[in-house]
Amino acid sequence: MSHKISSARILLIFASLALLALTGCGGQERWYPISSIKVSADQQTIVAELLFGDKREDGTFCEKVVDTKVTESASHVVIGVRVENPCGSLFPWEERPAKDIGYAYPVQLHLTQPLAQRTVRDKSNDLKLPVTND
Repeated sequence: MSHKISSARILLIFASLALLALTGCGGQERWYPISSIKVSADQQTIVAELLFGDKREDGTFCEKVVDTKVTESASHVVIGVRVENPCGSLFPWEERPAKDIGYAYPVQLHLTQPLAQRTVRDKSNDLKLPVTND
């Protein structure tokens, strides 16, 4: 009887490891923090600046923008940029420490109404973003 329990535990461990490998961090999409924003003269386009890591040998980034989101209300606008990084570590404990230096990567986001006096918040961390004019 105890032999069957041990086999079941071993099977559970292997299944857990396989699940961890399939759902690891490498390549997963996430809402990426926005470093700064600029608003166009007509106040209907926001250029969000992201900081990406080192470039690969071919000059491209590992990070890739896969989606953007703009949610508008009368008092504020929430903007988000979804990024994936297929070069990232598969397991969380293999993540390298973040650098303070990155390469600016601009992403355009379009509003349905001019920004006017509304505040802008970052979807990744809910922080208010200072608005500068382009």
